[in-house]
Amino acid sequence: MHASAFHPLVEDLVDAFWFGLTEGSVRDSTFKKCFSKLPPDLQKKTVEVYQQWEQEMNGTAPKRLDFRPVQTRNDYWRISITNSGARYRAICKQLGKNDWRWVWVGPHAAYNTIVDKVIQSWP
Repeated sequence: MHASAFHPLVEDLVDAFWFGLTEGSVRDSTFKKCFSKLPPDLQKKTVEVYQQWEQEMNGTAPKRLDFRPVQTRNDYWRISITNSGARYRAICKQLGKNDWRWVWVGPHAAYNTIVDKVIQSWP
């Protein structure tokens, strides 16, 4: 397991910078814990994918990301994160039109086994 690439004193600034720009888009504690275990290069790629997602959601960038509903649940969404051949996924729950809660991030193989547990843990 890898420690977060960010110094603990700037964690709040990191939250404000890349997970606080879209109104209603937040990371929950499980997402933060999973993110902190990613290698630094995948943390960076996750940030880049999030920023692209944010631009796409705001209509300021063309739709290029693989962002779609999880299975048959339209309130849970997943996004693909690929870096140097490594395949990862992130899951978020849509709570309202512009209200997103990021709940998990990790390897694609783990996604296949954990997605149902993540969904069941939320109402």
